[in-house]
Amino acid sequence: MPGDPESGDLFGGTLAVGDVTGDGRADVLVGAPGEAIGKTAGAGLVTLLKGSSGGLTGAGAQAFDQGHAVVPGSPEKDDTFGASLALLNLNGAGGLDAVVAASHEEVTGDKVGRGSGMMVRFHGSKSGLVPQTTSWSGRSLNTDWFTLHGYGSRVAGS
Repeated sequence: MPGDPESGDLFGGTLAVGDVTGDGRADVLVGAPGEAIGKTAGAGLVTLLKGSSGGLTGAGAQAFDQGHAVVPGSPEKDDTFGASLALLNLNGAGGLDAVVAASHEEVTGDKVGRGSGMMVRFHGSKSGLVPQTTSWSGRSLNTDWFTLHGYGSRVAGS
């Protein structure tokens, strides 16, 4: 299993179950929105546990945070990456894809401590999740009268 258990990780705080690898077995995407990345508390992490003929296994598990080379954003205090997630077929091919939110992510233009939030996508493949550079932010939805905070706090699956 990737990562070390620490107080406040909230491992399993969010879960999504579906076939990401396309092998006909259920995989489980697990959010740990309180996970510290390095010394950055509450940055968040998601872990994909793969299904096997013997059931769910940690062998070949994948872990992603915003410090991963392709995942948009960077691990910042209390981003809560993985606080909301879903497995969906976004690209119409292969296994299920994932949408993962960092609902407290501060993007350009946000006031400090008032993050708009961001959602990122991963494509499913035979080897597991493949991070994409695509992201969506609540900031783009703001107007002169309305300011969105916590975009992606809830993501609904199929």
